[in-house]
Amino acid sequence: MIQLEAVWTAVEPLDKRSGNEAARAQVVTVFGSARPHHAQRFANRRANRMKVLVAKYLDHLPLHRQEAIFERAGHLIARSTLAQWVGECGVQLQPLVDALAAELLRQPVPPADETPVAMLKPGHGKTHRAYLWSHCTTPFNPVKAVVFDFADSRGGQQVRSFLGLPGTQDKPGWRGKLVTDDFSGYKACFELGVTNVGCMAHARRQFHALWANRGSQVGEQALKLFGALQEVEREVADADSQPRLDARRRSRPPPGRSTTASTAGWR
Repeated sequence: MIQLEAVWTAVEPLDKRSGNEAARAQVVTVFGSARPHHAQRFANRRANRMKVLVAKYLDHLPLHRQEAIFERAGHLIARSTLAQWVGECGVQLQPLVDALAAELLRQPVPPADETPVAMLKPGHGKTHRAYLWSHCTTPFNPVKAVVFDFADSRGGQQVRSFLGLPGTQDKPGWRGKLVTDDFSGYKACFELGVTNVGCMAHARRQFHALWANRGSQVGEQALKLFGALQEVEREVADADSQPRLDARRRSRPPPGRSTTASTAGWR
């Protein structure tokens, strides 16, 4: 059995103290306590795969580099074997991914974003820009869930597919409030019944750039308005939904002095 403690000591607490012990406890129910060596072997096998997944997806170590790391440690594990391990884990984890996605689609306000990742193209000797589309619950939701939907492009069909849009009469697509950064790939969703909720952090970023790069007074005024809103959010960060709503309503300017009126002269 391959011993990896000398290869990735950084994840030893997660593997040796948690992963292995949990695996042994589960395997004993299958093999019985009379066969502890089976539990140990199964636990090690799980730990090996876990470390490969952590290295690949958290530490961004592609499999060919992991193959070289194993070889330096004296373990000849072919890249094809590592790829098989990743595929097997993906199959085992798919029910969890499906459950998380279903839970997210039950939420009324799930933020969404996309980020580029470099993907190796076999036979080309170079990388291709792929994307991870992230969908998550809000910080105030008791369910903490994130789903990363991998795609080889930034086309808007990726997010529409995740949301089940346009949907059918028997299986309607998702119709909620989608928090986005105004990327054009989301626009088609808003024509299919989804409500567009702009991301305040992305909006603030533009005004900050205007102030930082040009010393704009408009940018400075906008940052002060954002700061006032953020202060309200900090004060109610741990409150329940109704107190948060009440605090936000109390923070509104009086009639005739709305934020829109304050920004009417901005160009």
